[in-house]
Amino acid sequence: MTLMSVPIDSITEDHLRSLIEDWVMELRLIEYKRELPGSSDGDKKEFLADVCSFANTTGGDLIYGIAESGETPVDLVGIAADDIDAEISRLESSVRDGIQPRIPGLQHQPVRLDSGKHALVLRVPRSFARPHVVTYKNHWKFYARTSNGKYQMDVGEVRRAFVLSESVADRIRAFRAERLSRVVSRETPVLIEGTSRVVLHVVPISAFDAPALFVDLDIRRPPLSERVLLPISIVNEVELDEFLLSRHPSILRPRYNFDGVFCDARLGTPGENPEGYAQLFRTGVIEAVDNNVFVDGRIDGYKLDEVLIKAVNRYFRLLRDLGVESPVFLLLSLVGVGGYRMLQSGGPPHYYSELRPVDRDDLLVPEVLVESLEEDLHALQRHMRPLLDAVWNSVGVPRSPHYDESGNWQSRR
Repeated sequence: MTLMSVPIDSITEDHLRSLIEDWVMELRLIEYKRELPGSSDGDKKEFLADVCSFANTTGGDLIYGIAESGETPVDLVGIAADDIDAEISRLESSVRDGIQPRIPGLQHQPVRLDSGKHALVLRVPRSFARPHVVTYKNHWKFYARTSNGKYQMDVGEVRRAFVLSESVADRIRAFRAERLSRVVSRETPVLIEGTSRVVLHVVPISAFDAPALFVDLDIRRPPLSERVLLPISIVNEVELDEFLLSRHPSILRPRYNFDGVFCDARLGTPGENPEGYAQLFRTGVIEAVDNNVFVDGRIDGYKLDEVLIKAVNRYFRLLRDLGVESPVFLLLSLVGVGGYRMLQSGGPPHYYSELRPVDRDDLLVPEVLVESLEEDLHALQRHMRPLLDAVWNSVGVPRSPHYDESGNWQSRR
């Protein structure tokens, strides 16, 4: 057990004491420190090397306020800091100024102890921008981790890290292109009516790391047994009625295929093709394909924006429950939409007839990086805005009309 499966803002004293009671040793994902780093150059370099090693490897937690012996935690001694927030700011400033490039997604959580002292959990994500180097005082050393702790990377390891870092974005884009070609040629888990598609890819960077991590695809156990993997249209429109589910126990349950598991939007109507599907790959990538937002050569603009936000929120929850690590890329594509116009709904529906139609068959929106799967719905709405704005740009609108001037989502009126 480590703390990495616990949202950082949920960590309590009981979680920290369980590490001691369970003899959770320092491994690749966790390191204990009795005291906060001091202000000497040596202390700062040691602290930065710890952070750098986590970011360059698998990510992990630095826990201050726990004494260890032989890499095993023995006592929750706490930190006697007069101003814990000031100490956190000092550490953040040290990381910002002493490691290059910047490490996105660094988190911290002070834990108030019954003794009146604090413990501090500093969570370092596995970085998409690695390799990182400690630059403080011209140190210029790269660090990584094994089960024995941190170590200085040699020239060959640094070279390989640079090559892998540069290739990840290209590999993700190549994956998207390959999957879109299959969607267009109808080589998908189920056949979908029509030729127009919304295609959403939620891509954890860990899926294209070396080695790639694989998720638990057991559909008999949570979270996959709980009907969490749902197509976009079902996420938005179907309340999972207990009577319906008891009468049709196979509805909306994931099924295995060669790529992993999938769920389609078929609700039991014989001979009718579903509106979409959601595919979970072994690497944690989610592909959701749907035609539900298209109406007679029109795109239902509000439904498009709304269903995508709800779907991504649900898929993030699924990936968190599966233990997938941040960050993730969001990639949105609309295929087969050449000549389509935008339908605005909310109140009496009307067509944006004065706007130009989409001028190409396929809209491949540039990817958006989300640094944490722990984002709340409000933050996720903001992350989604560049994707949605780009679709509205394609019909001549400067941005999605479903956000206000401050970038806040506006519910349908």
